[in-house]
Amino acid sequence: MPGKCWKKFEGTQTNELRVLPEYIRRASTQFKEDKVMKYSMLLLPALLGALSVLALSQDRMIDRAAEHVQNGRWKEAAGAYEQLVQSAPSDANYWSGLGYSRYMLRQYKRAAEAYEKALEIRKTAGAMYNLACVYSLLDQKLRSLDWLEKAAEGGFNQTATLMQDEDLKNVRTEKRFAVIVERVQRNAAPCEFDPEHRRFDFWIGEWNVKNHAGQPVGKSRIEKMLGGCVILENWTGGTGYEGKSLNFIDPGTGKWRQTWVDNRGGKIEFTGSFDEKGNLVYYADATDQNGKPIRRRLTFFNLADGRVRQFSQRSMDNEKTWHVEYDFTYAKN
Repeated sequence: MPGKCWKKFEGTQTNELRVLPEYIRRASTQFKEDKVMKYSMLLLPALLGALSVLALSQDRMIDRAAEHVQNGRWKEAAGAYEQLVQSAPSDANYWSGLGYSRYMLRQYKRAAEAYEKALEIRKTAGAMYNLACVYSLLDQKLRSLDWLEKAAEGGFNQTATLMQDEDLKNVRTEKRFAVIVERVQRNAAPCEFDPEHRRFDFWIGEWNVKNHAGQPVGKSRIEKMLGGCVILENWTGGTGYEGKSLNFIDPGTGKWRQTWVDNRGGKIEFTGSFDEKGNLVYYADATDQNGKPIRRRLTFFNLADGRVRQFSQRSMDNEKTWHVEYDFTYAKN
C-alpha cells in the first residue's frame, strides 16, 4: 500500500455543481434565423430530453466515483473517473480524482499523467504536492523536488505531512528538501517568520512588576499564541485587579493594536507603532464622564539589561501636557 501522500481529496464530490458540455448549453441558441425558428421549437423537447439524460448520467458517474473512493474500490474508482474525464475533459477535479485512484493502484506513471493534466487546467498546492509524491515513488527525484518547490510557492503549509510522508523518503535527504521545509514552515506560520511581528518579543516572559518607587505591584505572564500572530498579556495585580490584552498587527492598517480587558468590565483599544528607538508607542482615545476628550499614551521600552519599562500617560489638552498614570518596570522571575 502506498504511503499517506494524499491529504486533501480534490476529486468531485456528489454535491458539486454539474456543468454540462458547452455544446449542449448553446444548443438552444444556434438557430437564430426566423425561417428556422419553427424547426427549433419542434426540436426543443428532444434537446431538453438529451440534456436531462446527460445530466442524470453525469450525476450517476459522480456519485459512483465518490462511492468507490469512500469504499476503497480503486479499480472501479479509476474506471468511473476515466468516464468523467472523457465527458468533461476540462474539469481538474476529475483528473485529480483519476490521479488519486491510479496512485492507490500503484500505477504511478499513469497517476502522474493524470495529475499533470489536472495542473494544466488549474494549479493547486495539493495537486502539486501529490504529483511530487508520485515522482518520488517513481525515483524521479529532480521532478519530485521541482513540484515540491512549486507546492511550497503555491502555499502548501502542512509541515508535519511533508516531514512524515513515506512517499517522500526518497528525496528527504536532498539539500533542496531542507529549503522546501523552511518555506512550508513559513507558509504554516507566516507571523512567526515576519520581522515586524517579532519586534515585540522582548516583552515575552514571566515577570515581577514594580512601580517607579520599587514597590511590587503585580505579576505578568506574556506569551506568544496563534502561530506568533498574537502576544497575550496575563496581568495579576496585588490588589486583586486582573486583566488581559491581545497585541497584534492589524492587517488592514499595518499598525500594532492592543485590546485590553479586565475583571471590572473595563476595555481599552490602543493603536500604535514602533518609534525610531525601537520602543512601541500605543495611543488610545476616550472621553471622561463630562464628555471631555482624553488621550492615553502607553510606551514599552526594551531596556538594555533585559528589563521592560511600561510607561502610561494621559493628556486632557490635545497633547499639550502629559500626566503620568503609572511607570512600571518588568524584571524576569
